[in-house]
Amino acid sequence: MNARELLAEVRRGLEPLNSSVLNCRFLLRAERGELSFGDLRSFVENQLYIVSHDAKSIALMAARATHAEESAYFADLARTDLEALRALEEMAEELGAAKGPVHSLKLIPHAVDYTHFLAFLAAHRNPGEQAFALIVNLPVWSGEDGVPRALLIGPRLGRGAGPTDLRALRHRACREHEVLRPPDPVL
Repeated sequence: MNARELLAEVRRGLEPLNSSVLNCRFLLRAERGELSFGDLRSFVENQLYIVSHDAKSIALMAARATHAEESAYFADLARTDLEALRALEEMAEELGAAKGPVHSLKLIPHAVDYTHFLAFLAAHRNPGEQAFALIVNLPVWSGEDGVPRALLIGPRLGRGAGPTDLRALRHRACREHEVLRPPDPVL
């Protein structure tokens, strides 16, 4: 079995879990623009924690890589997370969401589990395992056009944002698509 076949098989095995994630009431409400201001702040605070820590973990992967191609791949992913973090920080500022130390955030433990798993991978696993774990769920965490879901959901959540705001965000996200979308791995 080659790497592409393994990836397809693992993704098939994850379909029930992915379906439960994609059909999570919170995400469905977010996509319809039905979250309260408090829920929106919670979403942004959790995303700030997740993306900032993921960027650090992925940077560690780049630093620990043994080949130039691996380092470049992980460095590109870390840059992608840093770009997403800038967009999230703009949302956080608009919402007055906390950006301070972890103790000031209202984190949802199960929402940040994968971030902690990623930190473990960065410190204790090899680049192949790290890359596989990063790409296996890309279809779940990015929209149909490859734009990160957090950037598509965010504007629909606050201050009664309507379709015009969403179109503007999608336009911006599509312009920045090459920066925000993780590079395809070499399998």
